[in-house]
Amino acid sequence: MGQADTKTELIGRLLSLPSLAHGNFQIDTSSPDGVLISCGGHLRGIWQIHSNGFQYIPAGYNEAVHTAESAADAAQITLKLYADRTEP
Repeated sequence: MGQADTKTELIGRLLSLPSLAHGNFQIDTSSPDGVLISCGGHLRGIWQIHSNGFQYIPAGYNEAVHTAESAADAAQITLKLYADRTEP
């Protein structure tokens, strides 16, 4: 699977999470660096695609604090991080 396909899969999985979809979250798909996650206009972090999976870098950090081997794993990590948050 190519990087574009991998990014598309991650986007689809993130957009299908009910707690994010019904919250105040935005999934920005336009960044060439990865998939940006924001809440209330505030950047929360970015999922970057790498050859061995995904790395999540929270806003304000210089390096990843979460890694995932698949888009499904990345979505589950995102759900755990933000399931109960609907505001910045």
